[in-house]
Amino acid sequence: MKNFKVWLAYVSYPVTTAVYFERALRRICPTTTIGPVLPPELIEKWQLQNMNLPVTEQDIPTSFEPDMAGILARTDPARHPMIRYGIRR
Repeated sequence: MKNFKVWLAYVSYPVTTAVYFERALRRICPTTTIGPVLPPELIEKWQLQNMNLPVTEQDIPTSFEPDMAGILARTDPARHPMIRYGIRR
């Protein structure tokens, strides 16, 4: 699985399902997270402040509407997602 690279895009909050996917993926292949963090005003609005877990930045922080083509263009091709039997960069 070393040749399999994954980019996982989600809004960072410590109790989302994606956090569990991220943890499992990082065990088996290079994984890069992309996306924004859940803003404090939504944490308050949705009454999530009692979770008391830190909200961490993604590997590639973005807005809620990321420009994926731009992100790919600015990211070292060695870090791009790719599959073992797919197109190699």
